[in-house]
Amino acid sequence: MKSTAARQTKRQPQSPALASIAQLAVDAGIPPEPFLRRLRADLERTPEPRRALNNFHRFLQAGFTRSLLHDFSHHPTMQRLALELFAQSQYLSDILVRDPELFRWLTTTPALTLTKTRQEYEHEASAAVSLFQRSERKLDALKRFQRRELLRIGAREILGEADVDVTASELSALADAVLEAVFDIQLNEWSMKGGQGATDGLAIIGLGKLGGSELNFSSDIDVMFVYDSDDEIDIAGERIRTKHELYCSIASAVVRSLSEHTDEGHLYRVDMRLRPDGSAGPLAMARAAYRAYYEARGELWERQMLQKARAVAGAREVGEAFLRDVRPFIYPRTHFASPLEQIADIKRKIEAKGDTEANVKLGQGGIRDVEFIVQALQLLYGGTKEHLRASNTLDALERLAGEGILNDGERGRLRQAYLFFRTVEHRLQLLHGMQTHSLPNSTEEMEILRKRLGFRSLNAFRNRLTRHRQHVRRMFDVIFSVPKRGGQTTIVTPAALKKAGVQNRELARRVISALSDEDQSGSLLHTFLVSLKHHRNADAALVNIAQWLESPLPRRPALVGLREMNDVFVLLASRSTILSAALAREPLLLESLIGRPEEILQRGFSWDLLNDLRRFRAFNEFTTVLRFLLGRSTIEQTLEHLSQVAREFVVRQFETACAQQAVDSKRGNVAVVALGKCGGDEMSLRSDLDLVLLYDGGVSVRDACERLAKNLLESSLADGVPVYELDFRLRPEGKNAPLAVEVGYYRRYLHERASLWERQSLTKANVVAGDERLAERFVRIRDEFVYETPLPESWTKDVLLMRSKIERERAAGSGADLKAGRGGLIDLEFLLQAFQLRFGGEHSSLRAENAFRVLDAVEALRLLPKSDVRVLRTNLIFLRTLELAIHLNIENAAFTLPTSSDQLRTLTSFMGTPSVTRLKQRLRVILRHNRQLFRTTLQRCATSCRG
Repeated sequence: MKSTAARQTKRQPQSPALASIAQLAVDAGIPPEPFLRRLRADLERTPEPRRALNNFHRFLQAGFTRSLLHDFSHHPTMQRLALELFAQSQYLSDILVRDPELFRWLTTTPALTLTKTRQEYEHEASAAVSLFQRSERKLDALKRFQRRELLRIGAREILGEADVDVTASELSALADAVLEAVFDIQLNEWSMKGGQGATDGLAIIGLGKLGGSELNFSSDIDVMFVYDSDDEIDIAGERIRTKHELYCSIASAVVRSLSEHTDEGHLYRVDMRLRPDGSAGPLAMARAAYRAYYEARGELWERQMLQKARAVAGAREVGEAFLRDVRPFIYPRTHFASPLEQIADIKRKIEAKGDTEANVKLGQGGIRDVEFIVQALQLLYGGTKEHLRASNTLDALERLAGEGILNDGERGRLRQAYLFFRTVEHRLQLLHGMQTHSLPNSTEEMEILRKRLGFRSLNAFRNRLTRHRQHVRRMFDVIFSVPKRGGQTTIVTPAALKKAGVQNRELARRVISALSDEDQSGSLLHTFLVSLKHHRNADAALVNIAQWLESPLPRRPALVGLREMNDVFVLLASRSTILSAALAREPLLLESLIGRPEEILQRGFSWDLLNDLRRFRAFNEFTTVLRFLLGRSTIEQTLEHLSQVAREFVVRQFETACAQQAVDSKRGNVAVVALGKCGGDEMSLRSDLDLVLLYDGGVSVRDACERLAKNLLESSLADGVPVYELDFRLRPEGKNAPLAVEVGYYRRYLHERASLWERQSLTKANVVAGDERLAERFVRIRDEFVYETPLPESWTKDVLLMRSKIERERAAGSGADLKAGRGGLIDLEFLLQAFQLRFGGEHSSLRAENAFRVLDAVEALRLLPKSDVRVLRTNLIFLRTLELAIHLNIENAAFTLPTSSDQLRTLTSFMGTPSVTRLKQRLRVILRHNRQLFRTTLQRCATSCRG
């Protein structure tokens, strides 16, 4: 039997959502047909009717009441308002669906007409958290408060109640209040621990859009933490003895509270990378430490960044004192070099990183161009004109015009363009609450966007966009048209060398003399010194560059490389002695890097393997590591590609050996299994290739495979020296057994005599070449033995015994060996293998050969707390990166820290730590954490077995 709503509206076909709404209308006693007719008309007025209808339906289902539907029926304006929000923003729609009562709050109070101040937000935030005692409950209340206010602010802009500059100001004031509330919550936590009075001197400095009161709907908030001075303190029950330790702990807690997700969501993504030394620097620093850093090492981009600095929370007097401290750095009264050329160069690099044409922030003539114009003029004139030192872009524009630096026409065009771009940016971000600045790719999505913005046609929108971009770009080009230097003699002073980090002045003079011969203008030398300073290992870089310039190779290609790819060459020279030496002795490598850099830096293999095995390995390892140094790949991807290079070598050599033995490499009942780092896609630069050669067949197949294995060993040599060290010792019975292993015997051996460590080693077993059917059979045998056979009761004790034995025999108990020593890589490997052995039978995702992927599975299965997984991942990345750094700089070195101060400085710059002392401190912490997690994991696995 049809429902009443269906009978009354049967003349018009309708979507399931409309049919459901019609039934809701009937239930509320409202005639459905006129209600739906008006609803359809209202939907057609919105920029995206389908989205509006779906969200309207979701909203009614989430919080339907008869009175609400009657309100929509009797007050059409209220319905049109709701539909406009539902069409314009999925982000705001989801808030309303989650909290339907907020719609009445929006429409029955003055919420949409109010522009709130920071003080009002602070009062409301304080009231929201005061209802709860526990910090986590307070933070959840703060998230609910913030979500409500984001809805109100977004609705005001969409409905035309507030312009974009007012919206940005409100969003920033809201963030200020939330920061202050979170800060107070954390200070209260420390006060209860006995830190009363010790927490009064910490301030939060807002940077970027937060500092400029220009936040948008999906901005990260950029902050720094500053305190007045370093003093000793004593908090009962806490291992904290200095204010530095205390304030770093508080800063960490504030950042975590802001960014941590709960059922109520999160508050803000926090970016701390603008602090001195970026991610490697301490979270909080004293005013004096900031002053020392900026005076000695501050760069132009940091001046630009600090132009927007504003004290936003905490000890306001400390924050204001910090701002006074850094003003002479930001706005020097005399510029020894114009900032215009450097700022223009920064912008060129931004635009060169990718296709920015659709990006209203980074593209030519976009938001960043306006900001750079304003900041450059402030830097040029702000040293003598204090009135120009405004953190807000629009405020600064007005002040520049007031001083006559911009005329009214220029100010007006820049202001209109900036407001237009920010409005577009807000509409893009309000749709899904995501941080995006790029226009849609499709015409259909562009049509929807222009409707959201109120343009009558897509052409009208595009014409306005183009006109603003052209105006801004023309002004940018005029302001930044700095004539290139040329014709003058370049003089490098000792102060300039010291600023670049150079100690070996004699070597510097030799290199600089060669560079001056290449470029008389001095621009190359200037860029070279900037790169030396940036990469923080100047003397080592100079040694390697001198090696290029003084090698038997033609000098010209090295000079061309330094000119055309200066930063790449200086980066390479400062990070790796061994790769620099390879570049000096290999003409083709040097010329390829200069002539076709993008081609050789793409993933994939370069140079034909059959031409020269050693050069194949060297070239592909070089390009793989260079991608990592340039930030184009992670350490996980780098190790994976090094493993692929090794596997490609094995495959080709195996195919050649099979051809010589008249064996079908694809269907010849023979396969090559990789173990260890090669099997786990974790090869570093000096890893051996652990292999097992399997076959299926009788005596004739056995003899052919034995010859094939010997052939494989012999063919891996180049001039009598192995290209890779092939190691067959992990086969059953070890080095005394035949090189080739029959698969049936292998299965019996595993079940009858194999030890626990062999079971562990097979977690990284991977077939890399040969018969596909035999490969599948091996995988079944491996899974049956490793993951499906019950573990002995003593297995966790056996793992501990094996680990202790390795530590005694290979690390001599000193802890210096970062692989085998206490807390080293083997702790992490055994830890992950323990999870695989214990839970791999139940969860196939744990059967991955690669440590990073096993860790992903451990996290997904919640076998460890998220905090422990995060520590494990960070420690694994750090140790693998450090291992690569050592292999790139010290020939034939074990995985230990060198004693040479020069080599330690190179490792420090490679790892991004501020000093050798800090590197060693961090390493000690990592090793201690690794050992604790290793023991905790074995206990957890042992307990789960007993359970």
